[in-house]
Amino acid sequence: MRTVRRPGVPEPQADAQAELMAEAFGFYAENILTGDHFTEVLNARFGEFGAQMDARFAEQDAKFEKTMSLHTWMLGILVVAIVVPQVQAWIG
Repeated sequence: MRTVRRPGVPEPQADAQAELMAEAFGFYAENILTGDHFTEVLNARFGEFGAQMDARFAEQDAKFEKTMSLHTWMLGILVVAIVVPQVQAWIG
């Protein structure tokens, strides 16, 4: 405020300017993005993304397990239907 008064600015005007400047700096100081805040936001977003990916991979793993189970049964049926009769024919 003293800096504004020195060149001859009237006191009420200097007070008003100082108050507006303080308000403006206060607003921007409260809304400024700090490195810590940025890191916190990124970590939260990556955490959400990681959770989504974990859920999707779990879903795919469950589908894969069902498919492998089906393939195992199909292979077992093929062994019983084709390999066992062939082995029996060789044995006798």
